[in-house]
Amino acid sequence: MHQRSLSSCHVGWLLWTLLALCAAGGQLIERQTPVGRYVSAPLLSLLLALLLSATNVIPITSAVYDIIWTYIMPLAAALYLLESDLREVVSTAGATLVAFIMAMAGTVVGTAVAWWLLGPQLGDGGWKVAAALCASYVGGSVNFAAVSQALGMTPGPLLAACMAADNIAMAAYIAVISTIPVRKEAKAGVVEASAQLAGTGGTPSSETIACALAAAALACALGQWGAAALGYPECGLAIMAVVSSLIASGTAALTKWTGKAGPAAKPFAGAEALAGSLMLLFFATIGAGAGSLQALAGTGWLIAFIGVQLLVHMWLRAF
Repeated sequence: MHQRSLSSCHVGWLLWTLLALCAAGGQLIERQTPVGRYVSAPLLSLLLALLLSATNVIPITSAVYDIIWTYIMPLAAALYLLESDLREVVSTAGATLVAFIMAMAGTVVGTAVAWWLLGPQLGDGGWKVAAALCASYVGGSVNFAAVSQALGMTPGPLLAACMAADNIAMAAYIAVISTIPVRKEAKAGVVEASAQLAGTGGTPSSETIACALAAAALACALGQWGAAALGYPECGLAIMAVVSSLIASGTAALTKWTGKAGPAAKPFAGAEALAGSLMLLFFATIGAGAGSLQALAGTGWLIAFIGVQLLVHMWLRAF
């Protein structure tokens, strides 16, 4: 066996620093270079950590990774939801919400068809991969992370290959749909709805970040407690999501009722940005857990599976 890495990199601040550098590097490459047009920050963070793991700089397994999976990722998922007032989304999104529901249905049907055609090729845990990919195309990387953890998937070659295949297929998908002409009236409606939703944020401050962290931690605690009380501990993230959404909507209703406006009406401002940064640490642990660049060799059937998902989705959306 090869010696995995220097013992000093197994735990402590050095390992945290390297993971944080992978997360920051992924975000900077996405935002500041042409590579970001084709590869997302989560995948870039994963690949950077995978490179460090493959070259024995960081370990494949570590208590630090367990902390990120057990605490940081659920906290990030809760933070994402705190700036989403579902009542406001429903009332302002209009046609965009209808399009999302239709696209979500297409994704579910596409996943079912892909599983019927290629499910056996994904191996024993293939159904978990299918569920995580379906969740990813409904709600993005946060959904992928939450579902993969809820189903008991752990950092390793399968998750790394899944993320890589997802991004490769999505790059091709975006290239295809970018060639489809958009009706001017439809584009105007989407832009208007997006502008309305974009204007619902606030200015982050130490106060709003502190409130967001407290609310997210509360949601995680209640989610874990509720799942244990029901006898389904694996459903902790699902219950947490419900609690976070209720906190967000309840807080928005309370601030409106008290007549607060401006920054005071957005007590969780900055939660989503903080969540995105923390989630990149999670994706870095996936890359670290893969341990070898050979993990990416298993993307073939995954790309085919995702291709069927997207083809069925596009076919249904055409009607």
